[in-house]
Amino acid sequence: MSVIDASLLIDVLVGLPAGRAWRAWVASSDALASPDCAGVELGRYLRRHTLSGRLGLNEAQRSFDAFRSLGVETYPTGSLLLDAFALRENFTFDDGLYVALARRLNEPLATTDTRLARAAASLGVAIATPDDGVEIVR
Repeated sequence: MSVIDASLLIDVLVGLPAGRAWRAWVASSDALASPDCAGVELGRYLRRHTLSGRLGLNEAQRSFDAFRSLGVETYPTGSLLLDAFALRENFTFDDGLYVALARRLNEPLATTDTRLARAAASLGVAIATPDDGVEIVR
């Protein structure tokens, strides 16, 4: 299992360049987890980009469908609030939710946000990479 953050979900599901290396990894992963706010973050991104005309409505719908088909196991944000807040010196609150979940599950964090990956690794969180499946780096 790996905890997957919204940046990786968006990059892969929308087909952005940063997600290219991760597409096969996500498709072949049999266990992905995220705080339940990941769908909200995806929806926020899709709304903003469809309203601005940078993304078509059909593309947005396909992204939502693909997200649902991934079968990401979601965890209630409420149970992560205090842990995420405790990480406030190093992470935005949203990012702290993903780091808190990875720490709680003792599973690697998968993200395309290099700043987040470096900061999480500095706290001992394993970071997943798309190369040859899941490689754990510390």
